[in-house]
Amino acid sequence: MGLQEIAAELYALTPAEFTAARNRSAKDARQAGDKELAARVAALPKPSTAAWAVNQLVRGRGAAVAQLLTVGGELREAQQSMSGADLRELNRRQHQLLVAVRREAETLAAEQGRPLTETIAQRVQATLHAAMADPDAADAVRTGLLVADLESTGLAPVELEGAVAVPDAAPVVDPTARAQSGRSQAGGAEAGRAGAGPAKAGPATTERQKAADERAERERREQAERERREAAAAAVESKAAELAAARDAAEGALTEVTARRDAIEAEIAELEARLAELKVEARQAVRLETKARSTRDSTTRRAASAAQEAATLRARVRVSPGSAAPGAGAASRRRR
Repeated sequence: MGLQEIAAELYALTPAEFTAARNRSAKDARQAGDKELAARVAALPKPSTAAWAVNQLVRGRGAAVAQLLTVGGELREAQQSMSGADLRELNRRQHQLLVAVRREAETLAAEQGRPLTETIAQRVQATLHAAMADPDAADAVRTGLLVADLESTGLAPVELEGAVAVPDAAPVVDPTARAQSGRSQAGGAEAGRAGAGPAKAGPATTERQKAADERAERERREQAERERREAAAAAVESKAAELAAARDAAEGALTEVTARRDAIEAEIAELEARLAELKVEARQAVRLETKARSTRDSTTRRAASAAQEAATLRARVRVSPGSAAPGAGAASRRRR
């Protein structure tokens, strides 16, 4: 496959799938020996979400995109010749078609599991509007290989530098194709006729047109109100999600702190029980100490008394020098 075929496959994928698929394609090209192709594939940029959504429109709703771009071309031509009232009517129908195609983009994105936020949907609409206003931007959109959003100021050409993955790629949407559906709402066929000039209308047609205009304006206001409510609901849901995340974090922290408190309380209870045991042991030790002191003192006194008595006895058994003679004389008399 060449670069355009590879790019067509890659830009049909969701942004989440793009990078891995691009890297695989570049690797395949390298393994096939085509280093130049591998380098060009590896350099393909990931599309913005809005650009991806427009690419899906080109592939999945090609007729609607063709009709949109055709009306844009007719409007550009009509600006040179139509009256102010006719231009306003064509602009109104252009806006209706633009909103309708934007909704198609939102539907396609949701079907692929990538619902668009209001901001991204607005970027899709701005890109489509730029394609209606600038023929070069229209050609860029037709390739189905957009990588960036487009925007028209209405004064200068749309900036297209780096906006298309393969700038010289052939269009996916036939520039001459016209949609066969959705014209009653967007007025594609009538817009084409308006490009050639306003038709004559009788009173009944004028009344029907007036009623249709009023109905369209009412639907536009209702849609704007729905979008406002949806945006408000999305903001509330986002805030609720943030608060829920904060609540979960707080609950996690509370659980951790509670577990720590329980552990500390258990440790305190254990220490208090040990302290009570030590107090009992201390009281027992005091009693034993008192008893030991009493025993020691009693023993000391008895030892002192015994020592005194021993000293007394030793003193009694001592014989003085004069008291020994009578005994000696008696012994002498017995010998005679």
